[in-house]
Formats: sequence, C-alpha cells, structure tokens
Amino acid sequence: MKQKDKEKQTNKTVYLILIALLLVGGLAYVSYQIKQKNDDSSYLADDDSSSSDSIDDDNEDSESDEDDEEDSDTESENISKVTSMVKKGFKGTATVSYDDEDDVIKIVPTDKEFVDEVVEVANGDLKSTVWDGITNSVNSISSEIKDKYDVTTAIAIVNPRNEDKILYEAKSGSTVYDVVTDGSQE
Repeated sequence: MKQKDKEKQTNKTVYLILIALLLVGGLAYVSYQIKQKNDDSSYLADDDSSSSDSIDDDNEDSESDEDDEEDSDTESENISKVTSMVKKGFKGTATVSYDDEDDVIKIVPTDKEFVDEVVEVANGDLKSTVWDGITNSVNSISSEIKDKYDVTTAIAIVNPRNEDKILYEAKSGSTVYDVVTDGSQE
C-alpha cells in the first residue's frame, strides 16, 4: 500500500514538472515570436522616423487628432498580435482571450494536468518552485510586450473552475497579484 502511494506521489510530481516545462516552453515560444516580430519590423520603423519633420502650425491640431487615432489603432493591433502569440504558445493547454473591459489577456487552463496544477495553487497545495517558474515566465512575457510593442495590458492566469478568479496577474514585467503570496481574492 505504501509503495502504491509513493508511486502515485512520484507520478504526480513528474506530471507537475512536465506541465511546468510545457508552460515555460509555451511562454518561451511567445517570447521568441515577440522577438521575431520586433526584429522583422524594426527596419521599417527606422525608415519611417524621418518621414516628416516640417508640419504647418495650421495643420498641427488635425494631424494630432489623426495621430491619436493611429496610436489607438496601433495599440489595438499590437494587443491583437500579442494575444494571438500567447494563444499559439498555449495551444492545447489553455484558452487565451483578451478582455477589453478589464484590459487583460486571460489564460484559462484546459489541459487536465495544467488544470489540476492551477487548482492546487488555488487550494494552497502546490510546491512553490513549480508556481515560481510559471509566474516568472508570465512576468517575462509581460515585460517583453511592454518593451517591444508598448503594450501595458496585463496577463493573467485564471482559475479554470471559477473564471472570475484570477490566480496570477502580471503587468509590464511586475506581479500585480499572486494568490500564493497575496491570498484569496474573496
């Protein structure tokens, strides 16, 4: 009986490590995609920077309004790009969506092992080293999207059993909320 319990515990530990590796790999993929997209478009940004230095004072207000609209469009496009990359990184393990009301990219685990791991975090049962690896990766991605796309949208891991509850949230590379260190949101 003790041998069977020990095997179950070992199997559980192995599954948790595999899920952590899968998560880190997915987040690394997102990070790589952000870097590639930035490298591919950087030469265009350099060419456009010197396009027009002389602006008539009469047209300044109307062009400023146009710039605001373009900035808004660019920000929206960048959020869409980032959300799409995060979706690709978590394909098969989580659903990813952008919540424009709360300005957050939500990651909802769907893979059984990932769900179990996140539920253990919510219950306070998961070892901190696994969770630390996941949260460090989310922080890294949120920092990269700020640096490379100027997107300050938060990224959150959501409780799959109660999607109104965020378990972890990062913004611009910093932790906003962590259920492990901050406790329950209730």
